[in-house]
Amino acid sequence: EHLVYIEMQICDVILSINAVIISVPILRTLAVIFA
Repeated sequence: EHLVYIEMQICDVILSINAVIISVPILRTLAVIFA
């Protein structure tokens, strides 16, 4: 059961990292538009 819990945590970390990577270019684009 511990392994499953750890895998779930790793998945959450990967998903959050992916979200940051995806949102950075969007934020930069918005910064350029509103600059």
